[in-house]
Amino acid sequence: RLPNFVDRVKEVGVLHQHGASFFNSFLVGLYHIELFRKEVYLIPTNTRKHQIDGSFVSALQNAFYQLQFSNKPADTRQAMYHFQFTESDFDFFPPDFSHCVQKFCEVFADTENQETGADVLLRIFQGVSDKQYIPEEESFNSGGLFCCIPCVVKNHSNLYESLQDYFAPKQYYGFEQDKVLSLQSHTIVRLPQVLCIDLKRFEHDAIDDVMLKVDQYFEFSEILTLNKNLYKMWQKSDTEDMLKYQLHAVIVCSETNPLERHFYCFVKVNNKDYWLKYDSDKVEKTTFKQVMSESFGWKEKSGSKSAPNSKTFACALVYCQKQKIGQLFYPVYEYDIPIHIKEEQNKYFEYKFLDEVN
Repeated sequence: RLPNFVDRVKEVGVLHQHGASFFNSFLVGLYHIELFRKEVYLIPTNTRKHQIDGSFVSALQNAFYQLQFSNKPADTRQAMYHFQFTESDFDFFPPDFSHCVQKFCEVFADTENQETGADVLLRIFQGVSDKQYIPEEESFNSGGLFCCIPCVVKNHSNLYESLQDYFAPKQYYGFEQDKVLSLQSHTIVRLPQVLCIDLKRFEHDAIDDVMLKVDQYFEFSEILTLNKNLYKMWQKSDTEDMLKYQLHAVIVCSETNPLERHFYCFVKVNNKDYWLKYDSDKVEKTTFKQVMSESFGWKEKSGSKSAPNSKTFACALVYCQKQKIGQLFYPVYEYDIPIHIKEEQNKYFEYKFLDEVN
């Protein structure tokens, strides 16, 4: 018998694949942003080109459909293949979340049918920043679109400190080594609806040529309120509610040694008082207290002489703008999904069912 999608009573995870845990955690976090999921479904993929060559969008539609309606773990191998990341990319080197999000946005920027949903997806994740530099001769402005904010963990105790440091004035060397550029101001012009944050938990050890984790306690909160001085378009009539972000997902790294890393994801269920922990094909309910205990890293206890040995720590955060929660988390029903996606998945499950029987 084929799976009865309507009768499913609990969440399913993703098919366990060696070296794919970070990519799967990334997709699970995006899947639970319901506006994003619905817009992905609505991008046309029933053209002859998509049917012959396949695409990342169509593979993503299939993975999301399985996560939403299947009774078995979703298969994300085609999505990972079309995303042009191989399993070896995550085996020995810590993933760069900023690069992953940027590449993700580039995929949708290249989507042929921009008017059908890809442009909406870009607006969800992309913000606009403004940077004003002052070289020796004259000042100039820079900045532009951003999809993710890299936050340094080392020498910072929490996310607020790291964000303040990221937007603080700095000095850089220009193309000519004797020319110094001073970053006078770094502000946000347009706030993203979904704010992705890359926690820089790894640094390069030049002696052994290996990426080592920054074993340091680092806190973040469920509600992030940006400093109004960082928002260039702030007006006196505005309220701080537009600067508030609610934590949606946390990608956690579990490391036994520098060559063995595994990733899993915590996701906040909208309008519920619990979180879901996705660890490959295992999904369980949990609390934010448990999220904190597995995400903040090692904290030295007073009088303790033991060396730091934190095996789990957060490496990426996804926040959603509180004012946009009602738009971002609107239920997606089966009748919202184009018929060609459901037909393709029925054929897929029929094939899997017959393969298991035989």
